[in-house]
Amino acid sequence: MTSSDDFNMSFSYEGRSYDFSLKKESIDSSSSESIVIAGQRYKLLTDPNESAVIREVLKATSLDKLTSSKDLYDRIKVTLTSAHFSDKINQVSIKGLRPLATPLRGLEKPLDQQTALMNTILQRSLITQFQDYQSFTTFGKAEATVIVGHSTAGKSTLIRAFLQKEPGAVEEGIDKALREQFVKQVEKQFPHEFAIIKGCIQGGEDDVAFLNAIFAPEVLPKYKESVIDDDKHKFTAATDKIRKGVVFQFSDAQINAILLDKILDNSQKGKQTIFDVLQIDGIFQQCLAKNVKLPFRIALAYCPFQKLAERQRIRNEIAMKTNTPNEIRQGVFLFHQFADLFGPKQRQDDLVIEKLNRDLVVQTMKQGFSEEVAYNKKNPLDHEKWIKSLKAEFGSDLSEEDLIAKEMDYQLNQLLEKLGFTSAEIQTVELTPRIQNYHYLLDLSVLSPDQAAEILSKKPCSYHFV
Repeated sequence: MTSSDDFNMSFSYEGRSYDFSLKKESIDSSSSESIVIAGQRYKLLTDPNESAVIREVLKATSLDKLTSSKDLYDRIKVTLTSAHFSDKINQVSIKGLRPLATPLRGLEKPLDQQTALMNTILQRSLITQFQDYQSFTTFGKAEATVIVGHSTAGKSTLIRAFLQKEPGAVEEGIDKALREQFVKQVEKQFPHEFAIIKGCIQGGEDDVAFLNAIFAPEVLPKYKESVIDDDKHKFTAATDKIRKGVVFQFSDAQINAILLDKILDNSQKGKQTIFDVLQIDGIFQQCLAKNVKLPFRIALAYCPFQKLAERQRIRNEIAMKTNTPNEIRQGVFLFHQFADLFGPKQRQDDLVIEKLNRDLVVQTMKQGFSEEVAYNKKNPLDHEKWIKSLKAEFGSDLSEEDLIAKEMDYQLNQLLEKLGFTSAEIQTVELTPRIQNYHYLLDLSVLSPDQAAEILSKKPCSYHFV
């Protein structure tokens, strides 16, 4: 390419694609907006929201004696990898942020709104913006380590190992926050029955034991030694009444707000927090809403898809042997969780963590769904509610067998599409993390809990400040 040609260029920076063209202008043009390359003036054509960033890149790039498109691309690449320039461009790129709901450009397929939101929030340009805002007056001191991962990846075991290495750290989490809210809701709606249950069972002060007594009727409760037969009858009546009538009235946003309050309180007291979530964008949104700034370390917990079903069976066997039904994971929800975090490769430079075969997904999904149906049938009340919901969705004139078959097909098609199998012709998909910015990617099928905890206990060179 010579200076007499037009330039058409695209480059990626901080997980975002920038596209632009440089169109040759007349030599006597005196526009202050012109880009000069080897004495020739060019007009920059690009998205107005990207103009400031692209101009800063070109300004910092040596543009003399360009010979080809590759030459320009290579020089831009050198510019973008300069540490000094990275700090500078982050300041400029603040003005170029798109609305959060707008899909990122340069993708073969637009990202869904939630993924686009997460990727945008995690960009360093927005992090710099957070640091510049004077309105963010609530500051955390100690770091918060976030384990982002799907069910059965090994998050809980990792957290226990981490707490042994970091005894001053505090564990929080969505599950813990949910249990606390469940218990509070039961106490609010059924104060009399709440008191009966607390007075009857061993470990009633523990949220898990309390909730198991109500929502896991297949498990025999552990009564206190002082409990007599009449008390047991009252206990059974109380749990039945709560199970049939309780209404949980809180949203994901409320749970995330509660969790953030705990993390911030720990941080301001100098206690680092470790917690696990399926999606981190809810916590980040609460940071924005509450004007909070915290140092986060983000770790993706990963277990290959083909190993999930095996882990699920082992986990459930242990839960049954140890009489801990809250640890049972039945059905296909964990496969959907996996697909929420890991999706088809979209860009040439995306990290490929796994190659997935369509037949494996179909086989694994059908097996998991069959196990879910069998488990539901052990709890007639739950099974009846499920069938009723299927009739509302697919039609009341269908038999139970047909309803279940339709639900299985629906769940399977949803999962296949999430994972990138958008047509029957696609037999293999390369998976990559949907989250573009993180400190650690931990394959917990390879790393032992101690090994993963050792990695987490080492401080990274930087934090995501939110």
